[in-house]
Amino acid sequence: MVVARKTYDYLQPQEQQQEKVVKKQKPLKNYRFEKIMLGIGIVAVFSLSLMLLIRFATITETRYQVHSLNNQLEQLETQKERLRIEVEQVSKSRWIEREAIERLDMQYPLPDQVLYIHVHPAEVAMVSSQIKKQYDEMLPSEIASDNIIYTMFSKIVGLFRI
Repeated sequence: MVVARKTYDYLQPQEQQQEKVVKKQKPLKNYRFEKIMLGIGIVAVFSLSLMLLIRFATITETRYQVHSLNNQLEQLETQKERLRIEVEQVSKSRWIEREAIERLDMQYPLPDQVLYIHVHPAEVAMVSSQIKKQYDEMLPSEIASDNIIYTMFSKIVGLFRI
């Protein structure tokens, strides 16, 4: 059998001190500035992401509003077209005549029911000259207030000239 021999190397105290001097540890570097910059970077990225998300939500909401307004516009245009067709139908004389005869039981007047009025042009001229005299005699303040009445009355009298 072979016996193994261990060799022990004990360092002398001087040798231990020399090794310690050689193996100087570097002082621990303080990463405080890097940590602050990393924190600021993370906050900046988070803030930008949040801002983009809010902006995207605003754009999406605006698109939804535009879409709903377009739908409302289409409905109003459809309603407008339907009402325009109804107005055209109602404004036609045949339809009016048919509705008057069927629903309202109206009839055309008989020849003996028709009354014609004849206005002599001389009488119309005489009435209009009397009105003009009265108008000229009025005070200016009265003219301003009665101007509307005179205009309406002269239009009515003018219809009889025909």
